[in-house]
Amino acid sequence: MKHPFGVGGAKYRTGAQKNEYVDTVAYGIYKKEIFEKVGLFDKRLIRNQDIEFNIRLKDAGYKIMLVPQARAYYFARDTFKGLWQNNFSNGFWVTHSRKYVKKAYKLRHLIPLFFVIYLLILAVTLSILVIPTFFKLLGLVPLSLYLAMVTIFSASVSTKHNDNSIFFYTLTSFLILHISYGTGSLVGLVKKA
Repeated sequence: MKHPFGVGGAKYRTGAQKNEYVDTVAYGIYKKEIFEKVGLFDKRLIRNQDIEFNIRLKDAGYKIMLVPQARAYYFARDTFKGLWQNNFSNGFWVTHSRKYVKKAYKLRHLIPLFFVIYLLILAVTLSILVIPTFFKLLGLVPLSLYLAMVTIFSASVSTKHNDNSIFFYTLTSFLILHISYGTGSLVGLVKKA
């Protein structure tokens, strides 16, 4: 949950050494006049309220500062099933929020969605017999690169912690993070409000 490959570039998750301006933070602290100018969190959104609020905040000309000395404790799901459910819901609300508000997410939030769509297209393509083998193999290149990155980053995490036993857990967690979030985003797009 704090590796850039798992959660993207959110510095509040990956770490910052000094105060810096960012596009979002979790558990932000805001002055009352901010809410008076840009409005409150949107209660219709079960998740994604912070992302949507921070987009409105920045659109109104404000900046968001990440202060690494501030502490908030977050306890990640401790089972693969819990991780899947949580990230599916996060992905769902990123895209489903668009049904309620104009700007609900940034392009980077859609990368897992694009990956899941690619996997679905790849599965269909590989099952069609009339497509030449060359094109089927070509379609596997992005998946092969992704799996190589998952393996490399999982190995680096286990090496960093000097614990080979966490390799499998890290690898599985990366796969679950990306696929569940992307699947949730896809369902969020097609589900009616």
